Amino acid sequence: VRLRFVEADRMGVPAGCRHQGVVARRAATVFLSFDRLLKAVLEAEAAEARLLILDSIQDPRNLGSILRSALAAGFRHVILSRERSAPVSGTVARTSAGALAHLQLCQAVNLVETIKILKENGFWIYGAVASRDAASLYEADFSGKVALVVGGEDKGIRPLIQKNCDQLITIPMQSSFDSLNVSVAAAVIMFEIIRSQQLRQ
Repeated sequence: VRLRFVEADRMGVPAGCRHQGVVARRAATVFLSFDRLLKAVLEAEAAEARLLILDSIQDPRNLGSILRSALAAGFRHVILSRERSAPVSGTVARTSAGALAHLQLCQAVNLVETIKILKENGFWIYGAVASRDAASLYEADFSGKVALVVGGEDKGIRPLIQKNCDQLITIPMQSSFDSLNVSVAAAVIMFEIIRSQQLRQ
């Protein structure tokens, strides 16, 4: 890494950004094609055949936080909806705490078609929803190839994508307060999937 010491006005930081006197330049995020991402996850060890699909996550901090949790949990392959999604910006990179550099990302134009192809390749698609009618997260069978779909902050997974999920799952709440931040909910579900899979090994 090459270091340069410059005056504050030459750092090229937008007004209002907190930088603590340090700025790093990085290459733009590289997105894999869906074919390459699918090949990578299919070639991974069976215990790592899992995908995270993010439908319309529009808040960059939520996106960064989800990516951070994804790497920590072992979801190294992530598909983002191209439309209605926050761009993978500096805010996302910062909030991900470096996780962004260790994940394989893909942007999908049509998530429904993407999900259909995943099903053809043996993936079971789980949709995370806030609904008492959905199956409990703790009763789902996460054996085999898993793809988890998490929806946007306001409306969740879009209806057509929900219809194409194999199973809708929810986090059972212990009180009448039934709303978690999307990044928190995603983390809870991803770690439960990993725990469940490890128990079966």
